[in-house]
Parts: sequence; C-alpha cells; structure tokens
Amino acid sequence: MNLPKAVRKDAVVMVGMLISSGHEYFENISLKQQTQFFEDSYKFFCNRYGKENVISSTVHLDEHTPHMHFNFIPVTSDGRLSAKSILTRQELRSLQSDFYQEVGIRYGLERGKDGSTATHLSEMEYKLKKTSEKALEASKALQRVESLVEDEKSKYEAFRAYSEGVMSNVSSEAIPGRKKTSIFGNDTMELSIDEYDELQRSVTSLTRPLSGHQ
Repeated sequence: MNLPKAVRKDAVVMVGMLISSGHEYFENISLKQQTQFFEDSYKFFCNRYGKENVISSTVHLDEHTPHMHFNFIPVTSDGRLSAKSILTRQELRSLQSDFYQEVGIRYGLERGKDGSTATHLSEMEYKLKKTSEKALEASKALQRVESLVEDEKSKYEAFRAYSEGVMSNVSSEAIPGRKKTSIFGNDTMELSIDEYDELQRSVTSLTRPLSGHQ
C-alpha cells in the first residue's frame, strides 16, 4: 500500500474487531441465517472502512458463541495511516447505530443503550473466558477420576478385610509332621506344614497394602 506520508514507528497498522451476539441468539437461528449475518456484517465493514484496506475476515461457527474477526488497516479518506483519526468516540458511537440500522435490525437484534458503560468482550477477554471454561471442564474431569480411585480403594479395602477375616478364622493344631486346619469352624481339612505355611503366605500377600494405600 502506497501512502502519501511516511508512517510513524508507533503507528497503529491494524485494527481488529470482533462481531458477535449473545450465545442464546445464535442458538435460535439456523446455520444459514448465521452465515448470512456474518456475510452482511462483512459487507458493512468493507463499505465503511474500504475493502482495499481489509487484511482478513475469519468466521468461527464451531465455537460456543459464533463470531467473526475482522481486521483492517486504518487509512483515512486522504490516505493517512491514523487509527486515532478514524476510531474517534463519535465514530464508535455512530458505528453501533449504523450497524444496527443496516444489519442488526434485519436479524431481530437490539441496539445497545446509547452511553452505556457495557462493552463487548475484547478478543483477549474472550480467550480468557474460553480458557476459564476449559479449566472448569478439566477440574470436573479430575473430580470424576478421583471418584473412580476412591471406588477402587473401597473395593480393595473390602477385599482386604475379607482376606484378613479368612485368616483370623483359620486355626491350626500341631500334629507330628502335619497341621489340622479348621476353616470358619465348619469344614476341617488336613494340611502338611508346608501347605499350611503356603496358605498363610498367600493370604498375607493379599492383605498387604497396595502402593499408595495406608
């Protein structure tokens, strides 16, 4: 782009705008209407700031709230690069009114109150909002994992208690070379000393705490 005057080093070379509405609004219109809304919005801003000055225009329809990023070079009618001269307070105020009259009203949108301190989310605020939502989702996922771990821990403790109960109900009577074993005081079976010791070791290993359990 050829400009009649030299560009200052600290000059604003690009202006970015975020065009959107409330999430509920987009939920109540079709995808075709959403697409047409952003096409009309694009035409409005091209006519206002010059299509030749447009750098990019990107529409996101697959996110929580559909929106469009519109970026352009702030060039004045006399060819100067000056965002300050273009985006004056009066321009921003009339921009809302003109956009409502030319685009918004056709889609059932309402114009924001003139002089209101309410503002739309800036791109950075929007990204922070999305990050916060993702952090909340991650926190909920972590809670679900912790719940599953607690369930498994409860099952382990129950099995451990059962195994210890088995061992506490096993009694032995020394007989030369053998041990007579009573299971739960009912059925009696005769085991060798080696067999009895192996049974005791097996039950003990089952009741030993797992890594991470107390």
